[in-house]
Amino acid sequence: MPLIEDRDYRFNAFRIWLRENTRLGERPIGDVISRVKRVERALPEMIGGSNLDAEYVRDGLSCVLEALTYSIEDAHNRRRPPTGIAFRMATDNPRYYDRIREGLSCLHTAVERYRDFCDAINPR
Repeated sequence: MPLIEDRDYRFNAFRIWLRENTRLGERPIGDVISRVKRVERALPEMIGGSNLDAEYVRDGLSCVLEALTYSIEDAHNRRRPPTGIAFRMATDNPRYYDRIREGLSCLHTAVERYRDFCDAINPR
């Protein structure tokens, strides 16, 4: 897959793909794109990556998806979120770790959609 250097072009192509290949409305599409951008901004701290396209070429986004995986058990054990992903909530809030799980699940799903987009434009 040739890396697309222009982020705006890349995310615009992703937006068009989501419109044409999912049943998502404009607001949920915007949410998915926002979440993918959030993950991409966190990549240097999270896994030492530079952008999602490079991670897709390297391992099909497996490392990114693994870093975003957070189970109910992780919440019960109060595992910290991945480095680089911040949550705006006090750590003493009783739902803090449940909110981490919910938030990471949304980010994970958004990255899966981005992987589907990459697979569609770059058949293996």
